[in-house]
Amino acid sequence: MRSKQFWLLATTATAFLVFVGILGLFFVGNGAVSADSLAPAALTRTVAAGARTRYELQIKHLDRRARLAVHGLPWGAEGRFVIGRDRATLYVWTTPWTFAGRSLLKIDGSTAAGPIAPMSATLITRSVPLSAAYGIWTPTVWDTCSVDIHNSYAVIGPGGKLYPTWHPPIDPATGCTFGHEHGKDPSGSAVFDLTGGVPFGAANEALDTYAANQGLVDMRHEDHVGHKINWTNNTRALNNSRIKCSILTHVHQGTHSPDAFSNNLHEVGYYARCSDGNQLALNLLSPFGNGGEFTEGCNRSKTIATAEPMPMDSPDGFTGTARAIPDLSCIKQYILVPEGQTSQFSPNDAAGTFGGLYESWQPTLRLVSPDEPGPIVFITPEFAVLNPVRYYDPAQSDSLAYSIGICTLVEPNGDTVHGSSACNQVLKHPEWTYDNPDSPFNGAHRVVGKFGNIEINNAGGRTTWYSDPYGTNLQTRPFPGSIKQTISATDNGSGYNFNTEGSFDFTSTGVHAPN
Repeated sequence: MRSKQFWLLATTATAFLVFVGILGLFFVGNGAVSADSLAPAALTRTVAAGARTRYELQIKHLDRRARLAVHGLPWGAEGRFVIGRDRATLYVWTTPWTFAGRSLLKIDGSTAAGPIAPMSATLITRSVPLSAAYGIWTPTVWDTCSVDIHNSYAVIGPGGKLYPTWHPPIDPATGCTFGHEHGKDPSGSAVFDLTGGVPFGAANEALDTYAANQGLVDMRHEDHVGHKINWTNNTRALNNSRIKCSILTHVHQGTHSPDAFSNNLHEVGYYARCSDGNQLALNLLSPFGNGGEFTEGCNRSKTIATAEPMPMDSPDGFTGTARAIPDLSCIKQYILVPEGQTSQFSPNDAAGTFGGLYESWQPTLRLVSPDEPGPIVFITPEFAVLNPVRYYDPAQSDSLAYSIGICTLVEPNGDTVHGSSACNQVLKHPEWTYDNPDSPFNGAHRVVGKFGNIEINNAGGRTTWYSDPYGTNLQTRPFPGSIKQTISATDNGSGYNFNTEGSFDFTSTGVHAPN
């Protein structure tokens, strides 16, 4: 009897081991990796589920006629090769539902010289929580990229959450288009290391937590396409030629929707490092003027009342801050002109006028401690757009009028657009809609030199602070809804000025409103 029991136990154990072996083979084939089969560290990547990574491969005799394949990607992940001479880039993007764990990737294929030696790479995927800003973009009829490809341009930000970040207008792996742009690639900035990868919507996310902890219902979520990045490297201060600073700005500036007509709170990130040791990295929701109103774009002394802002208790902007937005009266005054005159869309410095379609937002970025008499950081940048998608017209639904329609406006006295190459182009194509990628009014032509005056008053102070989402109530320890702010323990007097002229058109293939 005992021998029969032993035989049954042995048989059961053997069957279990065989099952485990088969199961192990199944998981290895589907992405899991045994400890003795790992790829070299140089070909190991760790990525958050929902983000992307890439592998740089050196392969002899490789050219564009080569054929490469990758095997072993986990469920929910996709890969695509971009092949050059003797090298290839493997882009891998995942989704939030991609299996977490370690996957062994096998890369093979052939060149004109014959099959390549198979290569191994390791992909480590880990699950992270998603921010409210992640995954809110959806493609339009003009856009060719999928939601998953777009969402994979993401970075882990505050709270360990996954946030969207900068991406090019055209995906390099597939050649598909996103239909919008976010300005300059931040990885080229000398202060990129201060930015945390530029997570979009981090300050808005902090407000959710802060408001809930304070018993408030405040919420301020912004769309995806309005996030814009600009930077300059090793630029001399206008008021002190001995000082050079590298600066990166990130602002949410939507010039395609009615949002800014009433809402004055918008996310701003400002990062700077100067040759004399002054340095800062800040992120906050900044008030641009007051909520429920805006400044007329062509007449800075006129304020136009609109709807209640969101949140309703949005703090007012400081003196000198504004959202100067063009309205119909600006269009009539500067763009619809008699024959023989030239329409003025943009500022004329000689005449001291702003023109009919110039949109300029001016914040005052301040970090304020309750224990200090004044702000320890004070910055005055300006963010301006030369071809906003829309302007304000109270006769329209949501007071939203599209700039492309200016080209066909005619006053009762015959005044209309004259001398505009943009409108000449539009008039040749009456079928163009406001969101057509060929429209010249896409919000991509922006002023890029107005980084403002940077003033730091933190001599001997702490270098790490925690503020509320508005940059006030600085504390030495984090609290619910706080944002980490870093400032050098320095004082640069009246500050360094970086207000220079210059503009750049970020239009690229497929870019269109909303942008």
